[in-house]
Amino acid sequence: MENYFKKLKSGFQISGDITYYFSESWGIGLKYNQFNKSGSLPYDIVADLDGDGRTEEGPVSNNLKVIFIGPTFSSRMYSYNKKNVLLFNTSIGYTSYENNGVLIDPFQLKGTTLGLVFDIGYDFKIAKGTRVGVQLSYLTGSLYKMDRKSKYGTESIKFESDEKESLNRFDLSIGIRFGD
Repeated sequence: MENYFKKLKSGFQISGDITYYFSESWGIGLKYNQFNKSGSLPYDIVADLDGDGRTEEGPVSNNLKVIFIGPTFSSRMYSYNKKNVLLFNTSIGYTSYENNGVLIDPFQLKGTTLGLVFDIGYDFKIAKGTRVGVQLSYLTGSLYKMDRKSKYGTESIKFESDEKESLNRFDLSIGIRFGD
């Protein structure tokens, strides 16, 4: 089961940034990032779901989605010949978490928090106004509260500060940028 949860930590992400540079080195913009991961166990598990000593058997699966959207402050440094660019971005904004899963019975977990994203990227010019590059991003945020919806109804779960649910992750991206 521990291996299963480790596998849920890596997945597919898509990201988009729009940045207006008011000088050669400084800009402001907007970032959108979405992380998705699905997983399931190839066998049923046995669990005591309500703590009354009765056990049930059934499937386990998770379908995770984490979305970040927020304003960005950007800086860039051109190479001597202006063909390559080193980028640094910092973003703060809305982060949502959703897990549509099954633990014997279907459930849904949802939560929101304030998140931070730090990016460092390096782009290579391939044509006028077009660059390709790599970027490493770090998203950080913690959920202190979630809503859980199941066949038993909806409940709000509040975490103690030492139990908060971490949304921290690193993203490695390959992408294309337009504009100079």
